[in-house]
Amino acid sequence: METEILALSICLLCSLVLFLLPIVVLVINGKVLKPRPNALIVQWSAIYVVWNSHILAHSFFFLPFTIQKLVRSTTSKWSEVLYDVLVLLTFVCIPLEVSTGIVKGFALKRKRRFNWRHRAVLGIVLIHLTMFFFIGSFYVRRECFELTCFMVVLFYSYALSYLPPSPTGDGPEIDGSREWPALKKWLKSVLFDPCHAYMRMRLIVDNPANENDFTHVKSLNTSVQRALQAAERAKAELASSLS
Repeated sequence: METEILALSICLLCSLVLFLLPIVVLVINGKVLKPRPNALIVQWSAIYVVWNSHILAHSFFFLPFTIQKLVRSTTSKWSEVLYDVLVLLTFVCIPLEVSTGIVKGFALKRKRRFNWRHRAVLGIVLIHLTMFFFIGSFYVRRECFELTCFMVVLFYSYALSYLPPSPTGDGPEIDGSREWPALKKWLKSVLFDPCHAYMRMRLIVDNPANENDFTHVKSLNTSVQRALQAAERAKAELASSLS
């Protein structure tokens, strides 16, 4: 009984609190109600999404399994739902993320580009691991096998969007092909404005023609220079007092 309560708490925490709640708060504030970027809960939600995107992405995988458990009233226990998600993350998502980061790190350390050869080796290794995962899921957890397959396809569809258009080209995170103007415009009132309000910054977006916009940047530079000069004076005073 205690195990089921703990598993239920983890599933609801990850799916509802860590993923769904901040998304709902931001969307309602930015698109349903009058945007209030200075509202504290809106700013907290925006900063959480920006600074903890890895937690948000992994928490997303809890949501479909939790909804399936609540809506279909399956015979699965909450511990089995937690098992399904953790196995999916352990054998599909995390291996791709960690191995890609390791290979990119080695390539950078050896002053080489992360090219199609690295991607091919990673793909061959990970596709075999995924096939073994499918076989195990089919025989061990056949009740949720369809949802598991759907989530794997969804994850790899997103991962494949990082492939370059040509084998010798750079990835879209480098050449900017994933920079979607429509999405940036939609996210402005939802995500960007609360972040800027929280950090008390003014963002100049692709508008160099308006010279008046740069007066704020110049004043910020002056303030930064004054702060640096004050820090240097304090450092010199401290050094003289210690000597």
